[in-house]
Amino acid sequence: MKWLVNKNHLKIIIICMLFIFLPTRTVFAKENIGSISLCAHYLDDGKVIELSDVPFQIVKVADVVSGEVVNVGDFKYFKKISTNMNASQMKEVSYELQAYMKSKNISFTDEKSTNKNGIVQFSNLNLGLYFVSQKEKEDSKYYSEPFLLSVPMVEDSDEVFNVYSKPKFIEKDDNEIPISPNIPDSSVRTGDNTNVILWTVLLLVSGLAMLSVTRKRKK
Repeated sequence: MKWLVNKNHLKIIIICMLFIFLPTRTVFAKENIGSISLCAHYLDDGKVIELSDVPFQIVKVADVVSGEVVNVGDFKYFKKISTNMNASQMKEVSYELQAYMKSKNISFTDEKSTNKNGIVQFSNLNLGLYFVSQKEKEDSKYYSEPFLLSVPMVEDSDEVFNVYSKPKFIEKDDNEIPISPNIPDSSVRTGDNTNVILWTVLLLVSGLAMLSVTRKRKK
């Protein structure tokens, strides 16, 4: 009987320990780690094209402390990020951030490519604001605009730690990209009388001026 009592006591102690430790570990994981999942799809004439093997890069640029952005690491001097930006401002800042990274030779911290379904996930991310950009690839027909994502993201007053996003893709048009700069041609073309007329007018004016001087001398 005494053995049974001791066994029951042991069960109660184990159950109490589980109640103590399990919630703490769950909250710790939820409050300190998140993930970003990207769905790379392009809609072409109503047809959904899944973009596989598209390389994406991410880097953490800031923490969000009490609703304020605090830049981290190499981004401490990039002061254009705020929590009050609208969609248009975020797009503009993302392109400026991309240029800033190139000018300062700042590297991304992680890179992954989409699978055959156009999905890629970055896991075990510390909380904060992340900059996401598609890595340049010569044979890519579709390009994603760079953008910013917050982990966690607030949706309907709830914090979402596993963030899901669909990057906006645009199709590359070779006709819109000039092979060489458009430099104005300074040579005279056939049928172009602009320079001829100008020189003719200058000669007439010069001739009249000389004629006027000659008459004054004779008088």
